[in-house]
Order: sequence, then C-alpha cells, then structure tokens
Amino acid sequence: MAILEIITHPDPRLYKVSNKVTDFSYVCSNLVPDVYETMISADGIGIAATQVGINQSFFVIDLQGPTDVCMVFINPIITKLSEAKSTMLEGCLSLPGVEANIERPSSVHVTFFDCSEIKYTLEADGLLSKCIQHETDHLLGITMHNYTIGIED
Repeated sequence: MAILEIITHPDPRLYKVSNKVTDFSYVCSNLVPDVYETMISADGIGIAATQVGINQSFFVIDLQGPTDVCMVFINPIITKLSEAKSTMLEGCLSLPGVEANIERPSSVHVTFFDCSEIKYTLEADGLLSKCIQHETDHLLGITMHNYTIGIED
C-alpha cells in the first residue's frame, strides 16, 4: 500500500465530477487500499478518491469506533435526504485547518456497490450520514468551500 498525496483547495481536480467505476477489480485491488491508507495516515474518517487525484466514483469511511469497520462506497447515489436538518462541525482533508458548522439533512438513503459488486441500500443518520453526504459531494465536485462563507480562495 502507498500513502497518496491529498490534493487541496484550490486544485481544480477537486471540482470535477468523478467517473463511474467500471473496473471493480482494478479499483478494489489497486486503489481502495491506497486511498484507505492515506485517510488513516491523515487521521481522517472519510476520503473520496477525487481527494487524491483519482477521478473514480468511490470513497471510504472508517468512523474508527470500537464497532465500526471500514466501508467502501462505489458509485454511490443518494436517493433520499431527510427534511429534518442538523448542523455539525466538519473538517476536510482537502481544506487543511478549516472547520465549519455545516447544515445538512439529518439522515440519508444511499445506494452503492461494494468491492464484490454487490449493490446495497443504506439508511444512515448522525455522523455516518454527514460523512456520506460530505464524501458524495466530493465525487460531484463539491467541497465544504461551497457551503461556507469566509473561506478565502
């Protein structure tokens, strides 16, 4: 495994929509382990492939709790967002040193594939919901910068 360089704002690669994963074997064997290792080495709890310059639609999340496991979301699509909103302090590996209170829907439904090409539907709330929304935004070329005022370019 290799630790990859995390690209930061204002790198234009952060603002491109990612390509759908078609070669699951290659992505899961060669890219997912490096992206995961990069996230862990940066003390993150989530990272999208676009944040390390890989224009593929996947991200990993590891909330690092005693019962949490690393989750790989390939070609995720948010299918439903709750009407209820909540605000949470967020940080981003691509915006080092920046934290902001971001209001997002409280819960989310997402469909995605895992490395076995099995399709899942997940309903999440709390921190997992916020992470899914944050990382899905990255795959769509959106960062925390789009939600905040006062972050200088």
